[in-house]
Amino acid sequence: MTEFTNLKRATVSIPQDLDYKFKKVASQKFKFEKGWYSKAMIEAMGIWLKYNNLIQLKNGTDSIGRFLGKLIWDEWKQNFQDVDFQTPNEPTNQILNNFSNKSTYVENIDYRINNDDLKIYLKSYTVEDRPYMVENLLTEYLQPITIITRAGIEEVTGDDYKINEFKVGKSSKIHLKKVD
Repeated sequence: MTEFTNLKRATVSIPQDLDYKFKKVASQKFKFEKGWYSKAMIEAMGIWLKYNNLIQLKNGTDSIGRFLGKLIWDEWKQNFQDVDFQTPNEPTNQILNNFSNKSTYVENIDYRINNDDLKIYLKSYTVEDRPYMVENLLTEYLQPITIITRAGIEEVTGDDYKINEFKVGKSSKIHLKKVD
């Protein structure tokens, strides 16, 4: 059984009929013994976590990246209320300017939008100069740039984009392509 410790309390709303079904099955299994509902909830959450871990192993983590990208993009948009995002260039400019101004790893960021393609080129100090910083380059710059830029472009264009190419090194590259 999965054990949950040091968790903060959270309220979750579910449909009433589902709650009745859950309580019926849980009360039969735990026979209304002391703490039966809490035990049933813990078991259900453990099953849910195992199920989602299996789904992620099978289907990958794309949905997590898309969710995080959208979440961060929505937060960032509030800081750019004076910008009217009408073309893919506008969110891309805002995102890349933010990263290029704060980066200790990236020397230069350039991008090109051509029809349904967005190619982002990042020249970094990291790989030959400080090879141990590759992980930081990836986790602090390349991944966030990818997920946030994709979320911004998808919102502006209404189209879905996929990562067509992703290269990490002295000259990193992110290629997002519109899904047909």
